[in-house]
Amino acid sequence: MTYLLLPLTFQLVLQSIVLFPIALIFGKPARFKEGVLVLYWHEWFEKRWAYSTTISFLMGTRPGQEERASLFFHEVGVHVKQYEDLAVLSDIIALGVYFGTGSWIAALVIWFTGGPLWLLPNFLTALRFRKAGKVLGWKTWNTMYMMSEHELSAYAQTAQFKRNGGGP
Repeated sequence: MTYLLLPLTFQLVLQSIVLFPIALIFGKPARFKEGVLVLYWHEWFEKRWAYSTTISFLMGTRPGQEERASLFFHEVGVHVKQYEDLAVLSDIIALGVYFGTGSWIAALVIWFTGGPLWLLPNFLTALRFRKAGKVLGWKTWNTMYMMSEHELSAYAQTAQFKRNGGGP
């Protein structure tokens, strides 16, 4: 979380508040780390979802995983920054919609959805790699997840972080 951007990314705080009760179904709160609430997956969910996942300012992971510098960098240092970038973009577009059309409802919807929701189309466009996913033995969902542009970018940035001595 970039505290200086907080006034421009406040919708991510609101999204986190809305998502928190839902997140409690899948994990239990552990602690705040660098402005992100880390939740540990419940055992039943951990068996079904092996990934650490960050949405807005909520991170779900297996116990102790957030201690790995490279994983935390991937989730918070990259994904949260991606969400912040999209939140600022939604601020700009929402203002344009409001001043261009006068519709405060449309502007509010655009503003509020900025962030993780704007990455959802990346999962759909990652289906172009389904042949590669089949070769790798991945299910469709794994291909959509692993080959989405925001994940490819995050893995590349994490690899660079490791090369620069950022940990395992």
